[in-house]
Amino acid sequence: MALLFFINTQRGNQMFDFAAKMSGQEREEFYVSFSRGFKPGESFIERFRFKPCAPMLAFIYYRMQKFDPVAFDDYMRKYYVAQDQLIKAGIYVPGYKTKNRAFWLFPIVTPNKMLFC
Repeated sequence: MALLFFINTQRGNQMFDFAAKMSGQEREEFYVSFSRGFKPGESFIERFRFKPCAPMLAFIYYRMQKFDPVAFDDYMRKYYVAQDQLIKAGIYVPGYKTKNRAFWLFPIVTPNKMLFC
């Protein structure tokens, strides 16, 4: 939310630009480094080699115990139907040609997001 404030308000944008200048980085590079969870050049895999907290482990255990492959296949069929309908309607769906698709995030690209909403 803080990143949205800095990007979408004049005052926040000015503060972000000033911070970029003070750090000696280009504005775009500074923005991107704040929107990612890791720094450029940092070993991405090494960043995530840690022991998850107890609630996260409990959640993973719960999800693994409750996993239903038949229901998962059913969900995937529904997602592909939705994807096909979007494509037929002329809406670009990034990654639609990928064979092993996961639908945990379903981006939709539109030329006019306000009109689409």
